[in-house]
Amino acid sequence: MNAFHAFLFGDEAEISEQEAFDKIEKWFSHSPGITITKDSNPFTKANVLKITADEKYVTSFQFEKSNVVAEDYLAISNSKEMPIARVRVLMGPDENSDYDDVAVMVLQLLSEFTITPIYNVTAKHFIT
Repeated sequence: MNAFHAFLFGDEAEISEQEAFDKIEKWFSHSPGITITKDSNPFTKANVLKITADEKYVTSFQFEKSNVVAEDYLAISNSKEMPIARVRVLMGPDENSDYDDVAVMVLQLLSEFTITPIYNVTAKHFIT
C-alpha cells in the first residue's frame, strides 16, 4: 500500500475540494476499466473520491485545507514557504504490480498541480 501527499502552493492552494475532485475525475474519466465514486471517511466524515480499476483496485483521494497541512509540511521539509492545502492519496496493495499503470497515472495527475511537492508517506521522502 502506498500513500502520497501532494502539497499545494500559490494559485493551486486557492483551489477548492470540488475543483480538485473535478480535476481528478476529468483525468480518469476516459480511462477504460475505471469507475469513479464519492464516499466519506467513516471516522473524520471527510469527503473521499475513489477511483476503482477493474472493480477491485481502489485508490482514494482526500482534500485537506487547514493549519495542519502547514504543520505537517514543516515537520518533513526545510522549506520556509508553507502550503495551505494538500491532496492525500491512498493506493491499495498491489503485490503483483498489476496496477502500476494506475500508480503512474496518479503521479502524473499530482504533478499537473503547479508547484506541488509530492511526499511518499510510505517511503518517508519527497519524490518531486
